[in-house]
Amino acid sequence: MKLYLIFNFLLYLHVSSAAAGTGNSLDKLLSIAFEQNQELKAVKADSVSEKELITSKYNLDSPTVGISELDRGNKTRYITIGQKIRFPTKYYLEGKAQKSRYKASLGGQKLSRLNLRENIINLYYKLYSAQKTIKLTKANLRLVKDSARIAETKYASGKSSQSNAMKAHLEITQIEIDLLNLEKKEETFKNEIEALINNNSSINLNLKNLNLAKPNLKMIVLNNISNKIQSYISVNSPAIKIQKDKLNAAVIDQKASKWEFAPDFQVQYQQRISGFPENSKIISINASIPLWFWKNSANASQKSAKANAVSYRYQNMVLNWTAKFKTLKSRIEKTNKTLTIYATTLMPQADGAYRSTRSAYKAGKTSFLNLLDSERSLYKIKQNYYKSLTHLIVDITAMETLIGESISNLSGLTEALQ
Repeated sequence: MKLYLIFNFLLYLHVSSAAAGTGNSLDKLLSIAFEQNQELKAVKADSVSEKELITSKYNLDSPTVGISELDRGNKTRYITIGQKIRFPTKYYLEGKAQKSRYKASLGGQKLSRLNLRENIINLYYKLYSAQKTIKLTKANLRLVKDSARIAETKYASGKSSQSNAMKAHLEITQIEIDLLNLEKKEETFKNEIEALINNNSSINLNLKNLNLAKPNLKMIVLNNISNKIQSYISVNSPAIKIQKDKLNAAVIDQKASKWEFAPDFQVQYQQRISGFPENSKIISINASIPLWFWKNSANASQKSAKANAVSYRYQNMVLNWTAKFKTLKSRIEKTNKTLTIYATTLMPQADGAYRSTRSAYKAGKTSFLNLLDSERSLYKIKQNYYKSLTHLIVDITAMETLIGESISNLSGLTEALQ
């Protein structure tokens, strides 16, 4: 009975916890991840490269320098400087398109930070759930061992058959196997978290003594977004904004392709350095003509088709993100209600049923199988509570990544959007 009371006290301490946040350990974990994650560093470096390309697109190519010799009976040697100058509109449009690509890369940084936050929080709660379930399983194991001793005592006194004790030991073996599987999951979650924070060892990943309440949901915010979901997604979703910037770049590239037929120029200046006549200089300006027009036409058609493809992807993403929002909203609402039912109805009922069955078995008024079933039911309900909590967290973080706005009191969204 003492073990039973301890077992239930631990769980009710969790359920009744008033703490809405996840504690400093998650905040610290996110802070370390934002600073040290290698993928974030790679995405930031990609943005730097896109930014540098803007200057490249707006500016001239390097000039050519050489020496030429003209033989007209008298040899004259010249130093030659040449510069290719493309039609000015091409520089302007290509630079503008590159600005849109750079803007998309900045959005990619935010999206990567949001995805990292989502992964960190999900793994944190999965690890928490695994460690809490391990703690419950160990407590359940002690309860079953206690029941086994009662069965053995009854068998020794001739009040029950040996099969009850054998069933108890079989149950113990199964629980020990479950415990090993849970410990493997725990190790996996720890390893994945450590990879995301660049193997930083300063964070404590022992969460079993924490008591994390389910997040507080901002249902008013969620419902307001739901009333104008498609327009809201188009304007505010980080992933959609990236796709929109890519679309802008593709449309500008399409406009630039129409200038494929505009001439480029080659300006060349030659200054005598030896020979005759003295003070000789030559200036030449050459312009390209679209003689092989089918090549220019093909390039223009390719850019047009590319813009159409990006446009279709953008429209498809808006539709998919709208559907995903509706799915996540429904799951969040239902899982939130499920957790309330677990806390207010199922767990108290399972506790009462187990207490009654255990007392009845001690008094010889029910079978050992009924006692085992009652123990399994109690343990399963409490285990499912943690599974449902994890499912809720996964859906909330996915929603916040999708819309780029907070719908809960989970940590790190403001930092991710910086």
